[in-house]
Amino acid sequence: MAIPYESPLWRPFLLQVMQTEKAETLKKWCNKRIAFKQGEGGLVPGPPVPII
Repeated sequence: MAIPYESPLWRPFLLQVMQTEKAETLKKWCNKRIAFKQGEGGLVPGPPVPII
């Protein structure tokens, strides 16, 4: 039997995954911005970063 998505049992796992993915996304986004800034001398609009 699958656990319903809304089940409280999922929450700790989902939060952990979201935190990890958020950190990875922010890291990549920052690296891209820094690389662009150094290379082009300007800012690039990054992908939307979800603030949870």
